[in-house]
Parts: sequence; structure tokens; C-alpha cells
Amino acid sequence: MVYPWMTFHSPRGEQVIRGIAQEIVDRLMARGGSPGHLRDTVGFVHSVTPYHPEIFQVVALDMLREAGVKLLLHSFVHEVETTGGAIQAVHVTTKSGPIRINASVFVDASGDADVAYLSGARTLQGRDGDRQTQPMTMKFRMRGVNLQAVKDYMIRHPEDF
Repeated sequence: MVYPWMTFHSPRGEQVIRGIAQEIVDRLMARGGSPGHLRDTVGFVHSVTPYHPEIFQVVALDMLREAGVKLLLHSFVHEVETTGGAIQAVHVTTKSGPIRINASVFVDASGDADVAYLSGARTLQGRDGDRQTQPMTMKFRMRGVNLQAVKDYMIRHPEDF
């Protein structure tokens, strides 16, 4: 839900991100959920790719289903079993209760390195020295805003951004 995506293009305008990410954009465009890649008129990056978050959720779920992924929503890993430094199983708490998952490969997509940390792997938190991290970004939408006035201000006052 980071909005919009920035950027699929190099500073010179060459598209450098393709693959699955571009497939998502193409599917969003086909459903009316994105206008595609637009030139960043503020100049922060070369392009921005706005999208409708609810349509993105549908597209993402469709793609996962097509790939044969079994989703466990509203769940988290609470324990990791390792042998000789390799993960053997993860224990997941779900709305239906705890389950144990065995696999030959595990991908930690927790966003917080939960599986890596629980497995005993070396993990990092924050910047060197004080371990401070970037605070969460609050996303919201507003209507009735004079966008041209905002853009003009941003251009006139780059020191504020």
C-alpha cells in the first residue's frame, strides 16, 4: 500500500523494472486500476505508477491463485525448527489454531525478518550505531486539494521536501 510506485525507469527514462512487477501493472491497466507509468511532474523520480489499492489486491490474489500458492492470511510464524543451521519447519499461528509447516525451502516475506530471527540467523535492525528505524508512513487520501498549487509550492520550495 505504498502509493504510488516509484519508479520503473532510470533517470534517463529507460525502463529497468519489468517481469512480474510489469505484469501486475499490465493487469491493473486492463482492469482500469492504473493509468500505467506516468512522468513524475515534480521531478523526484522519472516516473510514478499510481494504482487503485483494492484492484491491486484482487490482481495480486488472482496471480497467487494462478501460481498455486496456498495463502494463510491473518497468521504469523511463532517458532522455527532448525537442524544444522537449516530450517526444517515453521510453526504458524492462524485464526484456526497453530499449524506446523515442513518444506525444503522457506522464504521469509514477513517484512520484519521474523523467520530469519527465529531461526537464529544474523539479522540487522535499523541503522548502524543507534539501531533507529524509519517510522511507518501513514497513507491517506484527500479530496478537494488544489494539486497544481501543491506542485507549484514543491517546485518553489524544494528545501521543504
